Amino acid sequence: MRFFLTAKAWQMFLLIIAPMLFISLSSFIWLAWVCIILGWFYSIGMSSNSRLPAELKKNATLYQIGLIIPLLYILFLSVFIFPEMQRGAGQLPTWIILPHLASMVGIFYGLWFTAKQFSTLSAGKKVSFIDYSGPFFLFWFCPLGVWFIQPRVNKTLG
Repeated sequence: MRFFLTAKAWQMFLLIIAPMLFISLSSFIWLAWVCIILGWFYSIGMSSNSRLPAELKKNATLYQIGLIIPLLYILFLSVFIFPEMQRGAGQLPTWIILPHLASMVGIFYGLWFTAKQFSTLSAGKKVSFIDYSGPFFLFWFCPLGVWFIQPRVNKTLG
């Protein structure tokens, strides 16, 4: 995970973009792409949180669970659902809505935690949403945001 903290912006951009170009080839490329994105979030969030003083640290258990849920969801889709769909076996089952929503909540919590803890570490004090809304949206739109966030990650955590 140290790689995500020391990689240059262009390296992270290529890691994020390259799998997107080949996603149609395999569901496991989709899984690799999600692992890269979530690994980047996790590295930044956990490193930022661990470097904060005790009064600014947050319990990371919910954060870790929040990032594991989408990872397990994509793994499940990659192994069981996508191969069936590629064989023309039909549509997504209706019951997939709840795991999908849980995955979305986990990702948004991960974005929030990562942006907040990174901004808190950068500022050295407690921050409000206005202070970390920029990094939040840059993480959310990571293929573009990586150009702005990664140099700050290198400086702060690298």
